[in-house]
Amino acid sequence: MARNNVGVTLVELVVVLAIIAILAGLGIVAVSELGLTSSSRVKADASNLQQFLNLARIRAIGSEYPIYVAFDTTNKFYYAFTGTDTTLDTTDANGDGIYNEQENLNLPIPDTVGGIRGVKLGRDVNFGTSSSTSDSVATKRLSETINRNSEGIYWQAGSSSDSISSGIHLSGGATRITLTRSGTATSGSIYLYLKKDEDTSYHYAISINSRGKVNLYFWDKVRGDNGSIAYRWKMVG
Repeated sequence: MARNNVGVTLVELVVVLAIIAILAGLGIVAVSELGLTSSSRVKADASNLQQFLNLARIRAIGSEYPIYVAFDTTNKFYYAFTGTDTTLDTTDANGDGIYNEQENLNLPIPDTVGGIRGVKLGRDVNFGTSSSTSDSVATKRLSETINRNSEGIYWQAGSSSDSISSGIHLSGGATRITLTRSGTATSGSIYLYLKKDEDTSYHYAISINSRGKVNLYFWDKVRGDNGSIAYRWKMVG
């Protein structure tokens, strides 16, 4: 007698659970953005972007085409799409207001800019770095070296030779992150900030390596290997 196999495999179950966990995290961050502090708003946006990249990578693994994550710094906006090349095709075959290449991504894309569905940064949050002269302003881009101090905190000193300009710094001068079906990704870093006043700014950085690993950093005072305390990139979580 033929056996009727129903149910899901372990791999499928793990993928579903991972997606649920990421979506749950996005919901929690969205609630925190309603808080009263400036630091919570930029942290919420940085965490949302980190989780967006993680979820996009999961969706890309095993897919027919790569998933691309692009950034519109002018409109403080990022979005994802899939297709045969790195340019978003604005065809909407079924007329539902969503472009074909964004149709079945199953990603959180609540906002629309110029017909493109994606995610807008929150109030007063921007790509790049603040123009304030305070020492709380991030002046160094993330480097390749991750350190761990005596307190168990992971940190990066950053590279003083690489300034933060547009806020989007990807390998090879790429303008978008490519996430492939094999799990690899365009490496680089994205920078967000909120300038509270001339003396206070909050800066976060999201890094992604060629294997698709995404980390979140906060520009904060951290104790270095020699015991000195200075502003450095502190890994969050």
